[in-house]
Amino acid sequence: MDRVLDLLYWLRAPQRKRAAGKKMEVLCLGFSRQGTDSLRSALETLGYTDVYHSSVITTRQREDCAFWVPLLRRKLRSKGQPLPETINFDSVLGNSQAVTDDPANILGQELIDYYSQAKVILTGRRDTNGWYRSAQLAEQELSTWRLWLLSWFDVQLYYLWRMFALVLQAFFDHDLEEKGKVYARAHYVELEDHLKSKKQTYLEWSEDDGWEPLCRYLGKPIPNKPFPTSSNEDYTYDIEKATADLMFMAKLKQGAFFVLLMSLTWYYGTIVWFVIASIVSYMWEHGYVDPRGPNIDHDPFAAG
Repeated sequence: MDRVLDLLYWLRAPQRKRAAGKKMEVLCLGFSRQGTDSLRSALETLGYTDVYHSSVITTRQREDCAFWVPLLRRKLRSKGQPLPETINFDSVLGNSQAVTDDPANILGQELIDYYSQAKVILTGRRDTNGWYRSAQLAEQELSTWRLWLLSWFDVQLYYLWRMFALVLQAFFDHDLEEKGKVYARAHYVELEDHLKSKKQTYLEWSEDDGWEPLCRYLGKPIPNKPFPTSSNEDYTYDIEKATADLMFMAKLKQGAFFVLLMSLTWYYGTIVWFVIASIVSYMWEHGYVDPRGPNIDHDPFAAG
């Protein structure tokens, strides 16, 4: 079914290339809603360019969903094991020097293998209840029937909806209450085991830690400014604006579809009514039907 829908809602995946001298330097692979947006802002402040985050997809690179959706499907079928094939992440990440947040963090093992020289940060949240509340809000925003319905009327919204649906499935199988914290722990265990098997160092970091351990690990001077918080207003505004833009276009297409449907129903309904009326009129004229009731003495098929 997925293949059929992907043909109906076709979107070309990007084919970017990484410029010489622009290497991937930082992989931030912690669970979403655990300081990933704060870390995005912090990395930009430290001079890393093109930091890849889910907001990049929703605001300006929506075609990236065509890369992530089939990859996420294969990852979910792998049951937590690394995918066997080599994935060209440069084709979607391009010149990004750092990556954080979903959907990339779901492919953490594969990213570690592909960018073996990059430094790895595992973001966490000491307040697990705070993460749970934040995850609840994310689930409510992305799991509305209205967004699902509109996704059928816009190609980009279709892929965006499916990408985030796969992300929610990967994070807690659409059951945050029962599986959220369990899946979060499993995510870190899988990444830590993978890093240890490769004898690769990494930084466990929380938003509460601020600049000092982050800059020490990355070899950067500590900026003379407060550490950015996860309530960054620009980020929230961009996400809402991007979603509203897609939904507005989908509503226009939805309205046009229902107008067309009603027009076709009226047009073909009129034709059907005319055909039925013509048949009844013909039968009436030739004695097949009589408004006065059946006439047992009359045989329309009799000779003469």
